[in-house]
Amino acid sequence: MIKIGDFSRLSQVPISTLRYYDELGLLRPAAIDEATGYRFYTLEQLPLLNRILALKWLGLSLDQIAQLLAEKVPVPQIRGMLLMKRLDLQQQVREGEEKLSRVETRLKMLEQDNDMSYDVVLKSIPASMIASRRNLVANFEDWLKFKAETQLIIRQSGLKEIGPWMTLYHHEGYREQDLYVEVAVPVDAALGRKLQQAESPDFTLYELAEENVASVVYPYSKEAVAEVYEAIGLWVYSHGYRYVGSCREVYLQDGEQFREQEEIQFPVEKV
Repeated sequence: MIKIGDFSRLSQVPISTLRYYDELGLLRPAAIDEATGYRFYTLEQLPLLNRILALKWLGLSLDQIAQLLAEKVPVPQIRGMLLMKRLDLQQQVREGEEKLSRVETRLKMLEQDNDMSYDVVLKSIPASMIASRRNLVANFEDWLKFKAETQLIIRQSGLKEIGPWMTLYHHEGYREQDLYVEVAVPVDAALGRKLQQAESPDFTLYELAEENVASVVYPYSKEAVAEVYEAIGLWVYSHGYRYVGSCREVYLQDGEQFREQEEIQFPVEKV
């Protein structure tokens, strides 16, 4: 038999909580000393206490926990509920980190007081044939999956890549969800036309027209994206231009570290 104080220390549950669980009938002591009123527990009661704590961490009320215990919910079911809760908490952590990153970016931008630290360049992008796939993706993670899938499909076709991969964003305004994206790569025009005539591939082949773009090349980081977009926007409007097409992210490196060096391009025209 284990005294309530030792059981508290062993289980990392306060004595007051153990007494409260006793009052509610969730976890009765194995024995009570009639002379002193001391409560005693056994090691065999630890699994039940752990089950109560697990259900409590899921956000259930003590009344709900009592009902589930009375129904003798099996351990595998509780484990499954905890796994779902873990996934939910992990998502909350990711969202919290993204919000913190945006706050830090805005603070940095306020401190810079519109002092652009990125060189915006106006340049002409020649026309080129591109192979691409479009899709409406839910979020950044789904975009990564779609990008990898598109690269695999296009590379299996045997087309010769003649430039870096890119993503074109066709939705209006800024979005964090429901992104209308086009993953594309410039390819050899002769091979592209030959493939068009021979079969209907699982992707689109077309000529991307020549355009003037306002461009910034920078080492990618989440914190830097907003700064780059603002720098381009300030340049565009202060130099008498306007946006006329979809924003492009051009990945100047390939492989797993494809975003280490990135170029943002906005097609523009003189007002």
